Amino acid sequence: RSPITCLKVLRVLGLFDANLEPYLHITIPSVVRLAEQPDAVMEVRVGSVNWIAVMCRKLNFAEFASRLIHPLARILDSGPEPLRRPVLNALYALMHALGRAFLVFAPVLDKVLVRRKLADPKYQGLLLQVRNG
Repeated sequence: RSPITCLKVLRVLGLFDANLEPYLHITIPSVVRLAEQPDAVMEVRVGSVNWIAVMCRKLNFAEFASRLIHPLARILDSGPEPLRRPVLNALYALMHALGRAFLVFAPVLDKVLVRRKLADPKYQGLLLQVRNG
């Protein structure tokens, strides 16, 4: 797979918008796999994470929350530095999209943030907003 092709496929998937919803069970695992692949080109990995952040605002990802948040937590925990900011942005978007349902995943993410010494005031502020409703 060439990086250019992967990026074009991600862009086209974004164009499907709401028409993609019936196929999320196929699409999401593939995009997550791209993001997690350590030997993939960084641009493709970042593009995959950014796709998640954009599409979770347009589509209902509630059913796939665990399939998204746990891999993002793994990437945050062991992934390279250039992926940290896009992963955090995707987590912010998922937090907005999922609302209180996101709180189930907060302890896992908190452990990763503490272990990696990532103090992120925006994450903490959004989490507090979600907790307070």
